[in-house]
Amino acid sequence: MKPDILTSYGYHEGDNDIDRYSPGLGDLCYQGSYSDLATRRDLGFPADRFEIFSMILQSRSKALGSVDPHINPIRQFDDSKDLSDWGYDQYHYSHSREFLSNIIDEKPFWEAVINDATLNQ
Repeated sequence: MKPDILTSYGYHEGDNDIDRYSPGLGDLCYQGSYSDLATRRDLGFPADRFEIFSMILQSRSKALGSVDPHINPIRQFDDSKDLSDWGYDQYHYSHSREFLSNIIDEKPFWEAVINDATLNQ
């Protein structure tokens, strides 16, 4: 669940190299106000990696299953899947269930991913 609008996360680029995260050179992920040291909470790797990835840093990759003309067409998904076929629903737990649940319960889901992505060949 994303934080409410009153919670602020940010990133300060300290070394003018946007392609590299270098905390020793001034790059900083934080929660709160960057200029208010009394209330700012600095975030770092590896302890805060999930919070940083979900709230601050942009993704540099496309979503699994997206169509890209530069990807080998054999590895593209040809159709959409109805996740309710595997018991997924509209509740929060289903959002990441394939990672949160046990492997036995999720076996049919992962078999479909492997087959659709032709990873079994």
